[in-house]
Amino acid sequence: MTETNEIAAARHRRLVSQGLASPLIGEIVEALLASGGVASAGVVADTVARRRGGQRASPALIAELAMALDLHRGYAAQLRLPEMITVSAKGWALTDRAHMFLRRGLRSQFRC
Repeated sequence: MTETNEIAAARHRRLVSQGLASPLIGEIVEALLASGGVASAGVVADTVARRRGGQRASPALIAELAMALDLHRGYAAQLRLPEMITVSAKGWALTDRAHMFLRRGLRSQFRC
């Protein structure tokens, strides 16, 4: 579990260094990664709720995560940054670019 926490912390530092992280976006990214990169909003929210020590996500948590994602995507679009999380009728997904970004961040964080 410690290794997983270190990886999550490294991912978060990478996002923060780019000015694109909020705690909620970090939780969304981690939940998507745990789900193979794509999941419905409900599955993402349930994953976040379980990691916080709860059982299932409340409607308020689902709405909070959706709002954070909308704000994040809007901010990134204003800065003309590439899309990292897509939203569709099927759910939320990390783009290939996001996976590459996170892997590159991990390599730079764990270099000795």
